[in-house]
Amino acid sequence: MNRRSGGNAQPQGGRDARDAGFQPSPFEWLCLLAGCLLVVQYAWLLDDAFVYFRYVDNLLFLGLGLVYNAGEYVEGYSSPLWILLLIAARSSEIGYWLIIRVVGVACFVVFWALTVDLNRRLSPRTAPIVNFPLVSLAFNYGLLCYFTSGTESPLVIVASVCIAQYVVRSRPSWIDVPVALAPLIRHELVIPLAGCILWRWARTREIPWRVIGISLAALGGLAIFRTWYYAEWLPNTFYLKNAFWPSQGWPYLLDTALTYPLPLITGLAALIAWLVAIRRAATSEATPWQIPERGVLLVMAALIALFVIKIGGDARHFRYLIFPFVVGTCALGGLTERVLERWSPGRRNAVAVAVSAAIAAITLSAYPRQLDRHPLRDGVVAETVDKITDAQTHRAHSVIPDLDPWQGGESIELLPRYRRALGDRDVIRYRGVISSYLCWKLYKNFDRRNVHTLGLTDSYLARTNLEGDWPAHNWALVLVGQEIETLIKQQPRKRPRRGMFRAAFLAGRAPAWVEPNLESLSILERKIYNRHDFIDNLALALARPERIFFERSPLADAPKPRRQR
Repeated sequence: MNRRSGGNAQPQGGRDARDAGFQPSPFEWLCLLAGCLLVVQYAWLLDDAFVYFRYVDNLLFLGLGLVYNAGEYVEGYSSPLWILLLIAARSSEIGYWLIIRVVGVACFVVFWALTVDLNRRLSPRTAPIVNFPLVSLAFNYGLLCYFTSGTESPLVIVASVCIAQYVVRSRPSWIDVPVALAPLIRHELVIPLAGCILWRWARTREIPWRVIGISLAALGGLAIFRTWYYAEWLPNTFYLKNAFWPSQGWPYLLDTALTYPLPLITGLAALIAWLVAIRRAATSEATPWQIPERGVLLVMAALIALFVIKIGGDARHFRYLIFPFVVGTCALGGLTERVLERWSPGRRNAVAVAVSAAIAAITLSAYPRQLDRHPLRDGVVAETVDKITDAQTHRAHSVIPDLDPWQGGESIELLPRYRRALGDRDVIRYRGVISSYLCWKLYKNFDRRNVHTLGLTDSYLARTNLEGDWPAHNWALVLVGQEIETLIKQQPRKRPRRGMFRAAFLAGRAPAWVEPNLESLSILERKIYNRHDFIDNLALALARPERIFFERSPLADAPKPRRQR
């Protein structure tokens, strides 16, 4: 009997994971164990993570609020949900070295369970389990790295599978909640959220009010907080990274596609198999392939991939392609099981194990072209290819000092230093100003006002017309940031304030770019040093200052800044 995939019915030939309970196969259990071990083995910290760490510690321990610098209200972090998670974990006063690893392993376990369940929903009931999505992702170097990057990436990975679950499930469930909250992880995830809402309506002709309600409540609450606290509706990093650089975005996409081509090859093979199947069988028998659901997932993956291409990708291998890669791979769930279902019962179980082992071996052996050998081997050397680096650069501590308290490396755990610096005071007193583009270096200087010279936490630098010469990096901003540092040092008590740029201009101390941009700089000053008056801040949030204009790049007459070590 043919059952339709819409409404509350389970698609024909698909397993309902709720019927048989949660029963992973032996190879899926192996994926859990191996994945957890590899997550720890590949552990590292992205330099950007130290921006989150400074915000959290300023709030919890230094009495400054959710800010990067005292009195400067700029949302320099990209993920509200990730910073809430870090606040909850850090309030226990556990070090970040342990927090990031525990959270990374926990997120992998959740990812594993969701992927096991998802594959059951896409597989025939009688076929042996291969679980291509899980096996090809649980051994994937690029994906596993980002469970411990210290940024929001583990939440992106989990959200990717939740969105795939939502598309495949035929009725409302608890999965509605993480799907509705996805834009709080990264703002571009509002695109798949909208896709999920449209898909549910098209499939059932019912509006998913629960998802819409939760999402509106969360995003509305965030908008109110941002208005009151930051006088903005979008994070500072949006203005910094919202570029148009497809000529760099395409190489970034190819960097991942050429390193991990197995999902693409499998997808093409599945397409050929499906075309053969519908040619040989009646049209109704093509329903078990669940083509609409898979098509929706691939469209979502493509839309985010196009967004990544548009902004030029990232300076780190794989990072911004996590969502499209995971969702696209999830769309292939159950396909190998459908092929094996046609084999004789005596052979297909052994074939399933062999196929699973082959997928795992092929995936595990793949590593990015930025490395000279597999990252599990000793003496790995990393280099930059197409302006893209790898986690190994940070893992080898050539950029970030060792945080491992059990290996004798330099520790950046600052809680004891916080207590000594605070004494009997409730709020830290800054000893001066420091500028750098290294987030870990600024984090260590917790008792100084920081100028992040790549603009992650600085509204002025985030809103220039200067084009980046590196994905998510603009070395010209370093020179501008150093000029801003000089202006701050000229202020009373080295404390920036409203009117700082105009006063410097009138005193003849301002750089040449200040005068033509005084209006924009004035608006940004009022945003940064706002007084938390909601009505005033609402007007400021609506204000859209012109980008700070430079007639020529500051690098035109200066050497490129040397990388700090």
